[in-house]
Amino acid sequence: ILLLSVFRYKDISGFRFGFWIALCNSVVLLVVCLLTKQLQLPTNLTGWGYAIALALVINVGAMVLFQQGARAIGSQRVAVLSTLEPVVSVLVGWWVFAEIIGYRTIIGAALVLLASILIAVFDAKKKTEVN
Repeated sequence: ILLLSVFRYKDISGFRFGFWIALCNSVVLLVVCLLTKQLQLPTNLTGWGYAIALALVINVGAMVLFQQGARAIGSQRVAVLSTLEPVVSVLVGWWVFAEIIGYRTIIGAALVLLASILIAVFDAKKKTEVN
């Protein structure tokens, strides 16, 4: 996230950047799967359709929008907001998929929220001291 603010090719489109990241990730993942003999490909057309749809949603949707957001509000703010992702994931898992939330998950979510609050408070305090 922090590299996005100092990336020397800031003018590259999110789609092109996402393509290269996805390609590098795919090559590394393929090598790891082949070495560990864990490669499992979809066995039918429906599985391939789901795999392609998921790949497009992740790469085109999430990655491109994330990069555009980082450019718009700055990488430091994006990094702070990204710390909330695990908490949101747990809540969506509970709400949508009826996953059971244990006490360890609640403690972890509380620590993530506390860290986000502390980062925001110290960042705001630092900005007021500079001014």
